[in-house]
Amino acid sequence: MKWAARQLRSQLDQFLLGGKRFEEFRHDFLGQYLRLPENALPSGERSFWHEVYRLLCVTTQDPVSEAARNQGVIGEADLRERLQEFRDEEHSRPL
Repeated sequence: MKWAARQLRSQLDQFLLGGKRFEEFRHDFLGQYLRLPENALPSGERSFWHEVYRLLCVTTQDPVSEAARNQGVIGEADLRERLQEFRDEEHSRPL
């Protein structure tokens, strides 16, 4: 079911290119990702999308307080940077 990975990648690309605000991306991504059947993503894609999900779970809008940072919370700008790096590493993977 490569369509699920393509849809998620499209949402990620829109966010990274500035076409989606953080809250919109988070809402849309989580809404889709959490409803996927277990076999919807190819086995090689699961870890990539789980990492995107994990990052979204610890992200809040900027600015992030020092106390929140100390507990592992990251801000939107940090999320964009991490997702861009992570996506660039995985981008050559065919969908």
